[in-house]
Amino acid sequence: MGKRVCFVKVVVFGAAGRTGRLIVEQAQAAGHTVTAFARNPARLMLAYPGVRVVRGDALQPDLVAGAVEGQDAVITALGTEGRGESSILTESMGNILRAMKAYGVRRIVMVSSAGIHGEVPGLFGKLTTYFLRKALADHRGAVEQLKASGLDWVALRPMRLMDTPATGRYRVAEVGIPPGGRTISRADVAEFALRQLGVDTYLGKSPAITD
Repeated sequence: MGKRVCFVKVVVFGAAGRTGRLIVEQAQAAGHTVTAFARNPARLMLAYPGVRVVRGDALQPDLVAGAVEGQDAVITALGTEGRGESSILTESMGNILRAMKAYGVRRIVMVSSAGIHGEVPGLFGKLTTYFLRKALADHRGAVEQLKASGLDWVALRPMRLMDTPATGRYRVAEVGIPPGGRTISRADVAEFALRQLGVDTYLGKSPAITD
C-alpha cells in the first residue's frame, strides 16, 4: 500500500483531448483543484466551470512553466498527430520536466501507449508496432525522459482507447500486457491515472492497462 492524498492541485496537459477531458472531469468531481492546459480550451471553459483553463502549446516552455507553478502534481494526456514523424511528446515532456524541477513539483503521471516496448504479442502487436512506429517512438522518447528525471513518475500503457463508459473492471500488468488485452475505456484510463496521484504502487514503473 502506498501513501494516499485527499485533494491535490493538479495540472492536466492535453486537457481538451478525449482522454484529457475525462481526466479533468473526474479530477474536478473528486475534489481536486484542476488546471486544464490545452491549445483549444473553449469547450473546457463552458463544460467545467471552476476549472482554471490555460490556453497554450506544451512546446512553449514559458506557458508550461506558468501552468506548473504552484501545482502538487502533473498529468499529461498529450498525443501525437497522425502516423508521421513526431517529436511533440518528447519535446513537451522536456518542457514539463524542467518546469517541475524549477518549481519543486515531484509527481507526474503520463498516459502513454501500449506497444512502446514492442510488448504487444502476436500479429496484432506486429501490425500495431509497424503502423504506429513513429508515434510510438515519440511516446518512448518521452518515457525515457521520465525514467532519467529523478522525479516521482508513472507512465501508463493503455491498450486501444475506446469511447465507452467506465467499467471499473480492468487489468494491470507491470511487464508486458495482461493476456488477451486489446482495448480499454478512456474513462477507466482516466480513473486509473488519477489514482496514481495518491498511491506509490506503480511509482517509477510503466504499467499496462486493458479490459
